[in-house]
Amino acid sequence: MKNKAKKTLGALLLATLLLAAVALPTGAKPGDNIMQRAKLYQSTGYINDEEQDVFLFDGDYDTKWCATIGDARYPTSELKRLAQEGFIHILAVDFGEEKYFDSYRLYLASTGARDYGITSYNATAWKIQISSDGAIWKEVSRVTDCWDEEIVTVNIGVRKARYLRILVDEPEQSGGKTVRLYELEVFECEPGELATGVVRTNGSNVKAEAKETEAAKAQEAELLEGEEPEESEDIELGYMPSEAIEYEGYELGIGGAIGIVVLAAIAAAISVLASHRAKKEQLY
Repeated sequence: MKNKAKKTLGALLLATLLLAAVALPTGAKPGDNIMQRAKLYQSTGYINDEEQDVFLFDGDYDTKWCATIGDARYPTSELKRLAQEGFIHILAVDFGEEKYFDSYRLYLASTGARDYGITSYNATAWKIQISSDGAIWKEVSRVTDCWDEEIVTVNIGVRKARYLRILVDEPEQSGGKTVRLYELEVFECEPGELATGVVRTNGSNVKAEAKETEAAKAQEAELLEGEEPEESEDIELGYMPSEAIEYEGYELGIGGAIGIVVLAAIAAAISVLASHRAKKEQLY
């Protein structure tokens, strides 16, 4: 009975360790929104406790970061210089360690519950900068004259940084100075050759799933009414060196595979030792 119990225990231990190995987050996770694990690093301020800066990356598409020009504060010489250049609203985050990412998605004012459909509140110009030390910043994305989109997805190529910030210089279509942004997502990618330079666009350079869905619905409605659907024009995707934003699910990566092999070997060794010990006890 003791032998059977020990063999059973060894088998259970092996199974448990294998399951734990599979669950270990050791590999890359392409497509993960790393903003959800980020912490606020720097901000020029917000209007009230219901519309805080941290709501820009809380994962809730109906909470927002809102700040008027009167709410903006510039405690450092760098922030004062940026404000003089026109970047009146700035928010920076810390990922905790350097991460690889290749795209971001910004939800403008008219997408959220508080400002739904009010496109005049939508920002039309901003830039994204990254940094490894929180002091020296490099621009990777510049968006200007963004008038027609509510959700903007920009592929910036493979980048590596610990810090990221958004600087808004035209926060409203109407010309006002109040920033209203509902969510900023940054998508992790596999390590690769790093892109250089600034990606300049007037909005998205990647097809948005939501727009494709709406177009499909419109075509379906036309077919139901017995009308021939109009041919859709090709959309220029712009700069798109990586497909990481289309990845779904969890990819273990080489680190995770090695982890499984090592843990499995340890579990097998423990099981063999337990079996040998049981045989010795039988002899005595």
